[in-house]
Amino acid sequence: MKIFDAYLVTGGYPRLVERCAAARSTSAYVKASLIDPFSDLVISAQLVLDAEFNDAASARQVLTAIGADAVIRPGFHDVVSPISDPAIAAPPKPASRER
Repeated sequence: MKIFDAYLVTGGYPRLVERCAAARSTSAYVKASLIDPFSDLVISAQLVLDAEFNDAASARQVLTAIGADAVIRPGFHDVVSPISDPAIAAPPKPASRER
């Protein structure tokens, strides 16, 4: 399990794996890395987020959702509302081919 946790944290990046292996545990490595805004773990995470998201607001929303403590269970209304929205539910009409 320790190796699996370390792989999840490091993503297999050699420099991160090396630093994680030198730490007491994966948890200790993460805690120490998050304290330093210039640690290899934080910098690599920032680079990944910058590559995946166009703007900082999107990245923040994703990180907020990942770090949220509460588990959100959608209700019936939450699921049905988007389906019943004509703008979402209706497929686009094909363009007419009049001459």
